[in-house]
Order: sequence, then structure tokens, then C-alpha cells
Amino acid sequence: QKPWQIAPPYRRSLGYIPRTGNHSLHHRRTDMDEDEWIKRFVTRMIDRAGRDHFDDGTLILDYAYETAPTYWEDGGQDGEEPEKCADDDMSYWGEE
Repeated sequence: QKPWQIAPPYRRSLGYIPRTGNHSLHHRRTDMDEDEWIKRFVTRMIDRAGRDHFDDGTLILDYAYETAPTYWEDGGQDGEEPEKCADDDMSYWGEE
């Protein structure tokens, strides 16, 4: 079962999302598998969010796990960095 298929009520502070180290946003890795890519995407989003929930009560962790596979399919498997994809998604937050 993939991590995003599990109902994740956990938080990084509980150790659910492992820290993956300091990765450069400019270094392309084509050898990264989908699970590692998604962990980095989710970790980036959680680290930058600065909060646990959106205004509507949705957990940001749940949103990140639901969104990550789409970004993986659209560019991650071609070498686009997960941190950049998470940043791109977050750049639209608050625009309505």
C-alpha cells in the first residue's frame, strides 16, 4: 500500500514523515523512485505551511498526500524536483 493510500491523521512531529536531508532544488535526480519523491514533496509542503490545517479544516498533510501523485505523474518521474513542485502548488494558496 502506498503512503498516500493510508488515511494519514499523523503529523511529522510524530515521525510519520521522515526527514530526507538537505536537498538542492537545482539538482536533478532521475533515479528517485515514486515513494521517495512523494515523501520529499509532502515534507516540503508541511515544512513550509507553518500550520496544520487550511481555513476549511482540511489537514495540509492529507492535501499533500492527495496532490503529490499528480505532480509525480506530470513531472516528477522526468526529473522535476519534488520541492519545486510543492513550492509551485503552494504559490497558488490564498488566491481565490
